[in-house]
Amino acid sequence: MLAGAAANMTAVFDQHGLKFQYPQNWQLHESRSDTDALEICLSAPSGAFWSLVAFDRSTDGQMLMDQVIDSLDEQYDSLEKTPANDEIAGVAMSGYDVYFYCLDLLVTTCLRTVQVDQYNLMFMYQAENREFDQQELVFQAITTSLLMGLKSDTDAVL
Repeated sequence: MLAGAAANMTAVFDQHGLKFQYPQNWQLHESRSDTDALEICLSAPSGAFWSLVAFDRSTDGQMLMDQVIDSLDEQYDSLEKTPANDEIAGVAMSGYDVYFYCLDLLVTTCLRTVQVDQYNLMFMYQAENREFDQQELVFQAITTSLLMGLKSDTDAVL
């Protein structure tokens, strides 16, 4: 199934030492945060999104995830989170699956962090629950293409 999702990815991001494929009909937005972290967000036409924050290895990934969860908790009632661990492209990632209601729709958000070479990466992907299973394949394919690129280029610099 992941191969089918990857086959539909025709756009390529290749900047700042990061390279990944993503669906051509998704919008890409790139910025730098106040802490000089690189933020990349991909938005699907449906409203689902995949985002990446790449920051210095000395930055605490757990603290950043906690800040995101606190922010979501302030915005949405009845937020639930469960610890989660994944392995994508042979890379172990830890984080949380977060669930909350927005406009009577259940939303699923996955937060994951991983240390790669000289920096930390925080992934966040989100979709309305009815489309999450389908979009998750795309989220994983984007993440896989990024992580495989990092494995083959150990000199990547943000």
